[in-house]
Amino acid sequence: MVEENRSRRWQDSHAHEFYCAGHMFQAAVAHRRATGEDRFLQAALRFADYLCDRFGPKGRDWHPGHPEVELAL
Repeated sequence: MVEENRSRRWQDSHAHEFYCAGHMFQAAVAHRRATGEDRFLQAALRFADYLCDRFGPKGRDWHPGHPEVELAL
């Protein structure tokens, strides 16, 4: 489900956002390797940068419920 109310985003660490992000990152790399196109990869990189800004060392403390994003990175 896409949360349209920004104040409610990132409220439940078990809601699979990081899990889905990991799959997105893996798919973007596979797409780039298979097609040579990088539009999807660039979108994935922007999303990874956003996650780093929001949840990195100076960001919000967050512990995802699934380890998929770590596997992708």
